[in-house]
Amino acid sequence: MDFEQLKYRSALDEDSFRSIMETYGQEVWNYVFALTRNRHDTDDIVQDAFLKCYRSIDSFRGQSAFRTWLFSIARNTAFNVRKSAYWRRVIPSSRLFNGGHYRVPSSPSAEDTMLRNLIEGTIWETLMKLPEKYREILVLDAVYELKQQEISQLLNISVGGVKSRLNRARGKMNILLKGERTHDEAWSSD
Repeated sequence: MDFEQLKYRSALDEDSFRSIMETYGQEVWNYVFALTRNRHDTDDIVQDAFLKCYRSIDSFRGQSAFRTWLFSIARNTAFNVRKSAYWRRVIPSSRLFNGGHYRVPSSPSAEDTMLRNLIEGTIWETLMKLPEKYREILVLDAVYELKQQEISQLLNISVGGVKSRLNRARGKMNILLKGERTHDEAWSSD
């Protein structure tokens, strides 16, 4: 389905809505999780975001890509939840992300799978250590491959601000990853 054709629609039929959820559900969930670092809250926020999409499809004007518009809804929903009194009370540290998962088209060996999960887990754990504004922009750029103009629209900052923030985020990520390697090398030399 070409989601760009949804502009100016007054309502979504069941099939269109199901198609949106199937196409973007995992991406939206992963994006919100990168913002919240909490699986339970992510589930609730994503559900609310899709309901908002369903209810407000008439506000999609095609000024951005449909995916960017949907990410914007998810982002705003996540920030609204975080502003609530519930969010400010406590975030249990036991709910931090333990590693990423993605589909591999072929059947890799058990060793390849273990190594890939180890590397991917380390990268995600390191990413989660970054301040939110850096973590978010790296996810949008590297994971969802949004163009800088789309990120600019989504985050409501200039393209120059996107470039600057991406540069800083990558620098901080490199520093953290080098620190992990140094720490791991110290342990392996014992």
